[in-house]
Amino acid sequence: MLHLREIRLDDFAEVLTWSKNHEFCAANDWEQNREEQELYRWWHYCCHDLQTESFRRMGIAEGDQLIGYGDFVATDNGAMELGIAIGDSTVWGKGLGTAALKLMIEVAEKKFGMTKLLAETHATNARARGMLRKAGFREIARVDQEVYMGEITDLIQLELQMVNPPVEIRKYKPVDESDLRRLLALAGEGEDLFSLLNSPGHAYAYVAKVKAGMAGILVAWKSRFHPYSMYMKIISNPVYCAENVEERLLAMLERQSFQPRILQTSLWETSTFLRDVYEKDGFVEIRRTYMPKLQQLEAVVEPQKAVLDVKDGDLVSLSDLKMNPKMMNSFLRLVKKNYETSHLVNPVADLPLETWREMIFSDDVIEEMSFLYVEKASVEVLAYSMLHFSEEGNAVELGWCGIADSVYTSKLHSLILHQIQGCIARGILEIIGEFDTTDPIAMAVLKQFPFEPAPAWITLQKK
Repeated sequence: MLHLREIRLDDFAEVLTWSKNHEFCAANDWEQNREEQELYRWWHYCCHDLQTESFRRMGIAEGDQLIGYGDFVATDNGAMELGIAIGDSTVWGKGLGTAALKLMIEVAEKKFGMTKLLAETHATNARARGMLRKAGFREIARVDQEVYMGEITDLIQLELQMVNPPVEIRKYKPVDESDLRRLLALAGEGEDLFSLLNSPGHAYAYVAKVKAGMAGILVAWKSRFHPYSMYMKIISNPVYCAENVEERLLAMLERQSFQPRILQTSLWETSTFLRDVYEKDGFVEIRRTYMPKLQQLEAVVEPQKAVLDVKDGDLVSLSDLKMNPKMMNSFLRLVKKNYETSHLVNPVADLPLETWREMIFSDDVIEEMSFLYVEKASVEVLAYSMLHFSEEGNAVELGWCGIADSVYTSKLHSLILHQIQGCIARGILEIIGEFDTTDPIAMAVLKQFPFEPAPAWITLQKK
């Protein structure tokens, strides 16, 4: 079955065969009689270095065998130029070039969001002109004269205009605000997105517009805390799934110039359709985050009272920490180390301890119920567990937790039990956790307490 795929180094045997066909080389402006090693270096460049935001070369294959390649070239005026070369002479004249071109048109429209395509060929290349005409291209200009197959001939430019495209992909504008609010309400999303759109860290925002309003939006931004990737989010109306809105928004972002070329996004594991879109585009899962609830707190703490082995003198609250600079520095260094270790796949910026202090002592942290286990002789923090206010009534959130060494696992368990007792005393009914699979200490806490089952928040990344 004919299809498009990535070109690969192991396609070189076919490329070498094409290079010995003088008719193919003359028709596609390949240098004749190239040395095999030089040709291999060129093909290596095509596979690994040629691909950019504005140029993409894909292989045309029957089964797994490469029979040609197609080029996608973004132009300055928002269109895309297509080029095609069928190298396997045994399939010439069988209509595979036309079939491959139709596949390329589909990719340009659905993946890259194009509504206008361009192509060029020579006036004497009857085969290419016929193929382009069958695909719907129409001649718009004769732009120059070139030597083709030994003759001087006109260079023809052709155009394919998509008829009444149902979806327009463009940059977000302030006039889109009311349509965006309706989309957010439909998708069950809050309006935090507007804060992101108006923030200095916002980098890109594209919308998919239809006559009825907005079919989708993609927003991408940079994080000062995690500067080595571009964060992004897609919100779409599933009514328009047949229009490949998500793929086209993603393709528009990937055509932009940003460094490093790492994209990261998160979604609920129940968002199976959107996850399929990302995985087909090359995203891979790097982390799962569980945010379950712990309820019936008295029943949780009662059988574990014997584990409350942290002596009062060794238990320090976050409020107490402010009065001891040495202990504070020990705590900040431990939090920084543990967080960096659990986020190696998406590294943290090298920030000073004072910045970490500002993040830890945020407005929602409950200082008197965030506990640390401290070795008083050395004033070293050996375990910690943060507690935060929640937007949900009668609930709090379990935040960062960690230990200096695995021997202090039981001390962390005790700190959390003290927090549960504090919640019971204050009439708090539930604790909401947040546990990353890249953090073994957090996952151990998840296993130690009877949290309710909950869907995972999945983080995907594409390099």
